[in-house]
Amino acid sequence: MHHLQNLTGTKIFNNIFRPHISAGVLNSTTVFRTNNMANATQDNFTDPARGDYTLRATSAAIDAGMVFPPYTDGFTGAAPDLGAFERGVEPWKAGSSIPESEWGQAAAW
Repeated sequence: MHHLQNLTGTKIFNNIFRPHISAGVLNSTTVFRTNNMANATQDNFTDPARGDYTLRATSAAIDAGMVFPPYTDGFTGAAPDLGAFERGVEPWKAGSSIPESEWGQAAAW
């Protein structure tokens, strides 16, 4: 079982935690803002079973975040949404966008 050991100095803003975050991993130097959703359900997300963590139109996470430049630049509603994806904006994709054909010698890594 994986346990978070230490969040010293961590600032936690505009996040969604599923199923919850334990108070035991937070300490006096952790900044855990009230604009986090600590006990989110699958109802917040479009299709988590298929890896789609965009927000449903009825999600309480929409416009529930705080402005935190430059990380929240480009939000579309009254405030940034909680979670990784802003509703109404094309979701970003993790990883490199460089085509494999352009990897060159680095592909041998």
